[in-house]
This record gives sequence, C-alpha cells and structure tokens, in this order.
Amino acid sequence: MTEPSSSARGKEPSPETSHGWDAATARWYAAEYGDWPPLFPLVRGLGFAKTDNVLDIGCGTGSVLRHIAGIVEGQLVGIDPTAEMVEIARSQTRDAAGADRIVYHLAPAEKLPVADDGFEVVLAINSLHHWSDAPQGLREVARVLSRGGRLIIAEEVAREAMHDYDAVRINQLLAEAGFRTCSPTVFGTGSDAMRVYEVRVPD
Repeated sequence: MTEPSSSARGKEPSPETSHGWDAATARWYAAEYGDWPPLFPLVRGLGFAKTDNVLDIGCGTGSVLRHIAGIVEGQLVGIDPTAEMVEIARSQTRDAAGADRIVYHLAPAEKLPVADDGFEVVLAINSLHHWSDAPQGLREVARVLSRGGRLIIAEEVAREAMHDYDAVRINQLLAEAGFRTCSPTVFGTGSDAMRVYEVRVPD
C-alpha cells in the first residue's frame, strides 16, 4: 500500500488491523493520499517491458497500476487485504485508461490468489512492512514470478527505523525466502526518498 511521506502525513483516524486497515482508515487514506505523485517518476524508471504482466501487492487505491497501464500492455493485478480499499480501487479504475487490463483482489500477501509463474514484475511499494508474515509473503512472490521475473521493493527511507525495515532486515527476509540479497538504491531526496530493492526470482 503506497503511503505519503512522513512529513506530509496527518493523524490517521484508526490503527491497522491484522487484516489490513479498517474501512474508515481506507476512506481517509483514499481521500487524502490516494495518488502520491512522487511515486510516479520512480515507477517510470523501473524499466518495464511492454509485455510485462505486473502484480502490485498492497495496491491501495490502485494509482500505481493505473499509471503503469500507460507504460505496459500486459495484465495488471492489484492485491490488498482491506475490503474497502479494494472497492475504492475498483471504483477509481472503472473509467481509467487501460481499465480492461486491471483487476483487484482482496487478499493478503501471504496467500496470493493468482497462478504460478504468471508475472514478470511484482511490486511491493511501501507495503512490505505491513505484511503479517514477510517470509511467507516473499515465498508467495517467488511462486508467482515467471522465470527471470523481478521483485521490486520500495520503502520510505525516513520511516525505516519506525517500521524496523532497513536494508539489513529486508535482505535478511529476502535470503530467508530464497532470494539473493542486493544493494538497494535510493530514489528521490528528503522526506520523499525511497530505498529500492530489485531482485530476480530464485532458480
């Protein structure tokens, strides 16, 4: 689920639950931060192929997938554990360009409702720290990625300590799931800076 930078976030109306955000928080998030423009240059720089099929885990309002629809011609699938957020994503996507190629499912990262080997790219943009069982979620990512496919994780640099998801921790999780570790890059500056990890599906 994409999030605004730490400097811009207001007070959230309610906490997360074990199944994602509650309905009130989902509506608040969609109204305040449903689109977060600093993410779009990051997305455009990810080097998508025209034919890529893309899975976005923690897709929120679907804004990233709607942006990607103008870049790729493959199927775009969003997963989110919050029912209200999935309904918001569907509503906001209904009349968008490429809507016929975008679908959303209510599900956690740990149990992806998609077939094996179906995606060239899996995204986890500001969502990994929300997963209840990150090693299991990453094993699911390995299952659904096609041979040579890429997992791209992005986390806000300014909130790494709060979430306890710094480079050491994320590489540890990747290794536990069978991925090779990597040296992340930093995209953006200041409060909008994102630390980006790109790894290939394990053989």
